[in-house]
This record gives sequence, C-alpha cells and structure tokens, in this order.
Amino acid sequence: MEPNDAAVRALQLAQQRVPPLLCEDSGAYLDMELVRHMEAEHSTPESRVEALASAIRGAFGDMRALNECFCEAPRVPAEGTAGALAVSDADELLSPAVDWEQLDTFWAHVGTSGSGSAGDGDALIDAATDALTSLIAAARESEEAGGAHPIASGEGRYAHAYAVLLSCPALAEPQHHETILGPVYEALFDLPEAAHGLLSSWWSKAPPSQRAHLVSCAHTYIIIAADEDDDALADPIADPIRSAVSMLGIVHAANEASARPLEFSTFYNDAINSELAAHEQHVRADYARWMNQDGFSLCEHAYVLDPASKASVLKFDAIEQMASEFEGAVIRSIFTMSMQSPYLVLRVRRDHLIRDCLHQLASKAADLKKPLKVHFVGEEGVDEGGVQKEFFQLATSQLFDPNYGMFVYDEGTRTFWFNEASFESKREFELIGMLLGIAIYNSIIVDVRFPHVVYKKLRGSPTTFDDLRQAFPALALGLQRLLEHDGDVAELGLTFSVTQEVYGEKRTHELVPGGADLEVSAANRDDYVRAYVAHVLNGSVERQFGAFRDGFHKVCGGEALELFRWEELELLICGSPELDFDALEKGSVYEDGFSAGHATIRAFWQVVHDMEEETKRRFLVFCTGSDRVPIKGLSGLRLVISRHGSDESRLPSAHTCFNHLLLPEYKSIETLRTKLLTAIRDTQGFHIV
Repeated sequence: MEPNDAAVRALQLAQQRVPPLLCEDSGAYLDMELVRHMEAEHSTPESRVEALASAIRGAFGDMRALNECFCEAPRVPAEGTAGALAVSDADELLSPAVDWEQLDTFWAHVGTSGSGSAGDGDALIDAATDALTSLIAAARESEEAGGAHPIASGEGRYAHAYAVLLSCPALAEPQHHETILGPVYEALFDLPEAAHGLLSSWWSKAPPSQRAHLVSCAHTYIIIAADEDDDALADPIADPIRSAVSMLGIVHAANEASARPLEFSTFYNDAINSELAAHEQHVRADYARWMNQDGFSLCEHAYVLDPASKASVLKFDAIEQMASEFEGAVIRSIFTMSMQSPYLVLRVRRDHLIRDCLHQLASKAADLKKPLKVHFVGEEGVDEGGVQKEFFQLATSQLFDPNYGMFVYDEGTRTFWFNEASFESKREFELIGMLLGIAIYNSIIVDVRFPHVVYKKLRGSPTTFDDLRQAFPALALGLQRLLEHDGDVAELGLTFSVTQEVYGEKRTHELVPGGADLEVSAANRDDYVRAYVAHVLNGSVERQFGAFRDGFHKVCGGEALELFRWEELELLICGSPELDFDALEKGSVYEDGFSAGHATIRAFWQVVHDMEEETKRRFLVFCTGSDRVPIKGLSGLRLVISRHGSDESRLPSAHTCFNHLLLPEYKSIETLRTKLLTAIRDTQGFHIV
C-alpha cells in the first residue's frame, strides 16, 4: 500500500474507532507484498514456511485482521454520495473489495511454498483451517456465554472476511464441514441483505474458478447433509440445507451478473433433485410452502432445481389448477342442473382439425386448464393418452407445414420462424400458443422446432445479436462483416431501412423514423445493426408472436412457469435432444411372451446400442413419432415391446401414439438387425398397424 493510501486508511479506521489490527494481541493482515517481504527475511525453506504459517494463523484467526487481507485500494465515498452504497459508509470502509488476483496468487503460492514438497503446502493450508476452526469455536463459546463475536453476530461489516475465508481450498474437504462451513453458512444466512449484495457484487468480479469453488463446497456440504439426515428435505427443510442453499443463492446472483458466468446447470444439486424425484411428497410440501409463503422453500431458490424437479412442481401446479376447474365444473353442474364436463373435451374431424380446434378452444376458454380428452369424430376409442399424442402430432404438423403459410422453414438451421407476411389471422397463432400450453399441462412432448430466441421471448428475456446468429446465421454473418468492414461504409449504399419482396411486391420498412433517407456510415453502423436485429427478431413478427405468446400464457401463465429459465422452457415443451439408451432399456416393459431375458430382446438391445446416433434418433421417431426425449429422460418414456408372431419375413411396426413396438420373434441377430433397420429407413410418418 502506498504511504498516502496507508495514511488515509489509518484515518478512516480511527474515525470509525476500530481497534488497531496490527497490535500484539490481534492478528496481522496479509497481502502478497507482505508475504514476499517475510519470505525474503528467511534464508531456509523451513523458516520461511514457519514464518508464513504463523502469519496465516494470525490473519485467519481474527475476523478483524481477515477483513483487512487482500484488499483493493480502499474506496472513499465522494462528497454528496452518502447512502448510495450497498451498505452504510462505515460498513463499506470496513469491508473493502477483494483483490481476487492477489488472493488467487496467495493460495497458489501457499501450495508451492517452502522446500517444494507437498507437505509444506499442506502445512500452510492446515494453518489456515486450524485458525478458522479455533475462531469459530471461540465464537460458539462466546455465544453460549451470552456474549457476541463477529462470526456469529451477523454484522455486515465483516463481509470481506467471509469472502476471504470461503476462498480457502481446503473447505472442499468434508472434515471441515461441521467445524467451519456449517457455522459460516449459518452466519451468512443471518447477514443483512445489504451484505449479501456486497458479497454478490465482489463474487461477480471474481475469476470463474472462485465461484466454481464456492459452488462445489456448497454442493458437497448439501450432499453429505442430505445423506446423514433422511428427513433433511422434509417439512420443514433442515437448517444445514437451508443455509447452504441460501449461500448458493448469493453466488448465483453473482454469477448472473458476471461477465464470465458458470453454466447455470452448475447450480443444480444432485442430492436435492434425487430426493425430490424419489419422494413426491417433498415436492408437494415444498410447493405448498412456496405458494403459501410459509417458511423456507426450494422453489424460492429454483437455481438448485433441475428441469425434471421444476417439471414436478409445474405438475402439482397443474393438478391444483385442474382440480380447481374440475371441482368448479361439478359444483356448477349441481346448481345449474346442467352437466358440465370436468375435462377439456375436443371433438375434432381429421379433415377439419385446425378449424375445429379454433372454434372449440375459443368457446371453451374457461376449460383450458382442465385435463384434456380428445375424440376424433366418427372413430371409436377412449383417450388414454395415445389419442392426445396423435392429436398434437397432427395439429402441429399441419400448423407448421410451410404450405400453410404461418411459418417459414430454414433448411440450414432446421427450425421454423414466424412468417411476417402471413395472411393468417391472429387466432391461428394464438391457437399454437394455446396448444403448447395445453401440452405442458398434460405432460405431452410436442415436436416443434423453434430457434431458442422464441423461448427467450416467451420468458421476456431481451434479444441480442447472438440470438440472431443462432436463428439466422447467414444474415448475422453479413451484419458481422459490415461491422468489420475496413473500407468506406457509405459506399455500400445502405440506409436505415429494409426492403423485401412479398408475393411479388417490394415493401420497405424503415428501421428508424426517416430511415430510408439516413445513410449507414462507419459512425452509425453499430446503431444500424442493433436496429436490424430488433426488427428481425421483434418488430417484423410483433403481430404473429404477440398472438402466439398471448395464447401460451392463457393456459400456462402463472408463478410455477417462472421457475424455468428459457433454456429449461425449451426442454419442457420439446424435450431433450440428449439420448441415453441405457435408461430407455431400463424403463422398457415387455408383453405377449417377451421378457428382458428373452433371446430376441437381448439381441434387439444389442442392435439398438450399436446404432449411430442419427439412426437412434430415427428409431425413436419410428417408435414414438419424435426424436425428442422427455424432460425426465428416456427412462420416463416407457417403451412397450410386444412379441408380434414368429414370421421372420415381417418387418417390425409401431403404434407411435402409445410408444408401442411390435417386434417379430427373429431367430438370429443378423435378421433382426436387417429387418429393424429396413423398417426405420423405409417408413415415415405414423407407423400404426
């Protein structure tokens, strides 16, 4: 620290009446300059290690000293800025920002200090953890005696100290959970929100490795806590889980604000999600606490929940809403003496499916959240799920048919986009949104292919140039070349307008008022690209997408949907593209003489596992009508495989609406492979016998 800075710092501390930190009975602060100076004064590796260990024990054994370690230059509030800081001025002065580069350098240096042996690094790490253990033990004794101690008092002014101590690499080891991590997580839980904000701000600027360390420590802590207590996720949730999840929340907020974020899935906790998958009552109880605002709820901290757990919460939300609609229908029937169905019943004709859907959904707006039943006019059969699936397959295939005119298909990206020149009314686009919402509430995967920006827009997230690059790569490449053009941009003859040919007629749209007369230049080309992106992704399809969004939210709007990120919303609607055929095999069931141990079934799975990924996808389409995987994985698909006679000349066939494969009993694996691959290759559409 420069002499002038040191003088300012001393004056600030004196004004706040802070006890001196470098006196004999208090720990000394640490920074890399001090460490290097200390090591330079000792001639042998052993003495250097001993001196550094002593300094580490002094710093990590005193919260006041730790609060002064690895600081950025102290920030003095400017005149007239009182109250503008995240915490009070005194707290800000006592909790200066962390110098992450210096802190990372320190831990790396500690690991290689001394004679170069691993034991020296371990000894120095042990010095830190021993000091922290003693510090927390003293805090507990003080608290039990009715006294106060910084680690247990919930004082926001020691936020810096928490950030430094949690960076210790050894805290990932389980032996430090009870003595250090647990008490620290509890103390963080009790800190004021302003201190949480301060920590989040610092961690957002930390290297990704620091946030990854914090997340890993918390995950391990939660996993062990859940393993040691069978009721950890029961009602109410155990304190160790509560405090660690809350700690992850501070890091998650930092990660969302970081320029170098970790993958959002890094925050999913395996122990929590496994427990919720195995104990449905925990999901129901947590959903109830969340909706009633009655105690700590994991739904309030949805970053730890994977899409499957969130889908379970959505299921309970749907059940609650469907039950409400069901009960209401029964009560109305009693008082009005008229029979009202507790279901959303759609009676449609195959040759007028879209028209019938439009008319019936428009007249049944109050029934949209009831359980769905579909009946094809003139056909017998009870809808036990298979008819629903066929209905959605037929409806989406018609609505997304480019010849229908509502969407345009991009061969390069293999996705659909809203046709800005569509003559279809808003009702058709609203219908698609409603159908997707109904599919979600009835746990049906719909095979629609939108670029991911559609799901971002459904969640209200802002659109960016990266979204254009993913949805329209060729257009984005042209705009990128414009941004990088070294010549005279004005010579390109561009204006702030877009001209397109629509059914033989040229139409010009101005990107800004008067844009047709505003030339694009090197000075304004960034503005031009931003306006162009906004036009393509938003303005040009405002009518079509707005109706689609309104239809979706008529069915699916609600708090439970807010749990999902846009990436997870795509999985919820369309399923996952990831294939796990081991899970598919484990979840399959057999009928009509087949079993898991039958020779034909063993040969069948060998053939399937040997397929290339693209062939596996075509196999899924052959059996289920879609190559998408349910949000809970292929284990939740429940493929039914039935023996279909012993005529080896027959090809396999399938009832796609029921995920039902009809497999002849082939005697050799070669015949089975040939027949199955032929059926997959030669058959398209619905494979219904």
